[in-house]
Amino acid sequence: MKQAMQILLGLMFAAALGTAWMQGWEQAMLLLILFGFSARAYRLVRIYRQDADEAGYEKQMKVVQGFTVACALLSFYWPDSMYLNAGLFTCLIFHCVVNRYAKAAVA
Repeated sequence: MKQAMQILLGLMFAAALGTAWMQGWEQAMLLLILFGFSARAYRLVRIYRQDADEAGYEKQMKVVQGFTVACALLSFYWPDSMYLNAGLFTCLIFHCVVNRYAKAAVA
């Protein structure tokens, strides 16, 4: 599961580079912001498995999820960008994997 998350983070970064190359920097910056928040979620999940600080973890994950949803809603401004949509799809898969990994840590 850890390797899958790392691969998805790499794919999101590659999609951001492809977006910058083909579509423009404003779309690439949106993906880089999503990449940053996804990397933060990955780090939070990894720390949570070690520390088990439930309240702090939940609060920080809500912030990550809120910004991720906001960025995804901003993406409707560019509905025809293939790289942006691929990056957003990768981000969605990543967050599904992170939530599954977090639930496995609790169980």
